[in-house]
Amino acid sequence: TVIDYWMKHSKLSFKERFKIWAERQKLKGVSDNTLYRYKTDYARFLKGHDIENRDIRTIDEEYLELYFNKILEENSVLYQTLKELLGYFRGTFDKSIRDGIIENNPCSKIDYPLLKSKCRQPIIKTAEERTFSQIEKNRLMNSLKEKLKKHPDDVRPYAIELALYTGMRVGELSGLMWNDIDEVNKRIIIRHSEKLNRLTNTFYISTPKNGKTRIFPLTIEIAELLKKIKNVEKKYGYLTEFVFSNVDGRIHARVISGYMKRRTSNEGFTNPKSIHTARRT
Repeated sequence: TVIDYWMKHSKLSFKERFKIWAERQKLKGVSDNTLYRYKTDYARFLKGHDIENRDIRTIDEEYLELYFNKILEENSVLYQTLKELLGYFRGTFDKSIRDGIIENNPCSKIDYPLLKSKCRQPIIKTAEERTFSQIEKNRLMNSLKEKLKKHPDDVRPYAIELALYTGMRVGELSGLMWNDIDEVNKRIIIRHSEKLNRLTNTFYISTPKNGKTRIFPLTIEIAELLKKIKNVEKKYGYLTEFVFSNVDGRIHARVISGYMKRRTSNEGFTNPKSIHTARRT
């Protein structure tokens, strides 16, 4: 109808008010990855639903409860995801209050415990699934040695070995640079980490999680490992400013992650392990 068309293209539909709120979030300086999450969550939970083109002034708690119940019936949603979605709604309504369009935020009357009871429960892993046993560690190290015999130019096994020694995050392994190795003071300065900008789908080097630099001792074992890596990369022409490189340049974090999962996806392990499993161990 004419009214539906007008609402769709007006600044009063929930869709338009959500856009206005998201733009304000961008001006406030939220990261590109957060903006990407807004975009993907909108596509998953809002796109195609009646609420998109509904006049925000007509959305009350009763309407919201019907909407959220429908979402939870149609999707398997963790409570954390639902909380984020509710956060978008609260922000959108608060912005509309500031702009003088509505007077109250209908989210304030939502029965959160009731919605939580309808969410999917997170899978809780056992201690054996979350860590490496000594047997699994030995099994993995033997597997890596066998791989190196067949592919001596591949430094991915060394990245896994360094993770086992240090508990470094996968982004920190990918972002580790040769000038982070302080041989004089026998230490590794963990100050770089690879990040992925999901909005632009580009990689960049930033600081470790929480922006904190860490120091790790350069043990004899680790020093010998780094020496092997440098010799291999020199021999095959892979040497760059980054510790882990191949014919394509710096090895990305997801490549290291994938390699770890493939090496531990067999009956010798309780479940496929991640780089973070080594950190947790």
